[in-house]
Amino acid sequence: MNDLAPREMLNRALSLWWLLAGGIILGGILGWIFTRFHRPVYEAMAIYRVQLDQQMIADRKHIPADQLPLEFSVQDVYLAPAAYVFDLNASITIPDRPNTRTQLIAAARAEGIELTDADFTSANFNVDRRGTDLLIMVQSTDPVKAARLANLWVNAADADLRAAQTHYTHFLNLQTQRDAIQKCFAGPDFPQANACAGTAFASQAGLESYQSNLDQQIQSELAAGESIDPALSFSFTQPAQPPSMAFLYNTALVILAGGLIGFLLGLLGSQVLPVRR
Repeated sequence: MNDLAPREMLNRALSLWWLLAGGIILGGILGWIFTRFHRPVYEAMAIYRVQLDQQMIADRKHIPADQLPLEFSVQDVYLAPAAYVFDLNASITIPDRPNTRTQLIAAARAEGIELTDADFTSANFNVDRRGTDLLIMVQSTDPVKAARLANLWVNAADADLRAAQTHYTHFLNLQTQRDAIQKCFAGPDFPQANACAGTAFASQAGLESYQSNLDQQIQSELAAGESIDPALSFSFTQPAQPPSMAFLYNTALVILAGGLIGFLLGLLGSQVLPVRR
């Protein structure tokens, strides 16, 4: 095998310049044809911030101050459920509220945008979590539509988060109430226990009936709360704007890529074809 001779390769390429030029032109034309069958896809991005009040968690859990800030794995227990609410395929059931996906479809229809189940793919609707920021990304062949859907998605999920947080706060309050009653009624003195708990149960059966009903409420509020802790705060920090450049199948870039591929193929061909002397 002959050693690589850059000067000889250059001379051969220059002598067959028409092959390089033809490759560039043909590649560019094929790139342009490709874009006629593949419309540019635009990606709009909104940013939603979820923050955790670690001191509130420490006070509730009796965590010493020297253990703050909390490890990321501990913070994630509280932060992850908020990202889950943005999942358009999640089975989230908040009482008296349609799920985020249903809300998004209805809000989009109100603005003249029709969505079907086929539209809800991970490419079209995607959430990328970066620490406390959720990057809400929507792809569409229409840049304005992509931005509108991203913002509608955030608004729907934000409403769900706040509704779920109300239920979870109620769950924690009911849980505290149940623990206090159980503590008061741990002893045998029923009248004293009533005075401790601020209740007026006439018998053990009445207490047990109340506790059973309370447990049902706790389980209901826990399910509706979706683990959205009251220590979380939410802010829509950056609404989506219509993107100016295509994310996929950008016409200029595809033509440029086609021309570059044609140039490389022409360069390869110039090293194979014989040169007329």
